[in-house]
Amino acid sequence: MEALLAESELDWTIYRAPRLPDKPAKGHYRLTVNTLLPAGFNAQISRVGAAAAMLDGLTQPDHFRSYVEIAQ
Repeated sequence: MEALLAESELDWTIYRAPRLPDKPAKGHYRLTVNTLLPAGFNAQISRVGAAAAMLDGLTQPDHFRSYVEIAQ
């Protein structure tokens, strides 16, 4: 699926999230664009936090046609 998007002419962003617990957002998150998150990060992000990260990314041109890893 990712390869098909990468080959397309669409403006796409793929968000890669670790475990998504059903908890309140903590108000912060970590992300990397086209790279892996560093070792030792908290390997989860709440569903609400993941949604906030994705909404914030809508206006970030460097997220277009990119893979974005998110976690808390």
